[in-house]
Amino acid sequence: MNKSTGYPGCSDFSAEKISLDLKNGDRFIIFSGSLPRLKNNNARELGLAGIIRYIENCKLTRGELIDSLLAYAYNYTGRVERRKDLSVVSFTISGKG
Repeated sequence: MNKSTGYPGCSDFSAEKISLDLKNGDRFIIFSGSLPRLKNNNARELGLAGIIRYIENCKLTRGELIDSLLAYAYNYTGRVERRKDLSVVSFTISGKG
């Protein structure tokens, strides 16, 4: 698997081909880098592991998952209004492969 590095607008951004083995019913979720960097009242970041753990235990539809993940992040920060833009996109794989 090739990895992208950086982000659009910075000098070291590059996007390459990524292959994933997804099956019917799998969920594919993309979120902005600001989501794992959200901090709680003790200045501890939510982190990628915290997001993955939450998503793996969540059995909601795509729209519900996004709303629920954003609510989880809001609660993690101590219900402090977010000052960073957050983006979350969710896909559910369906159909014949």
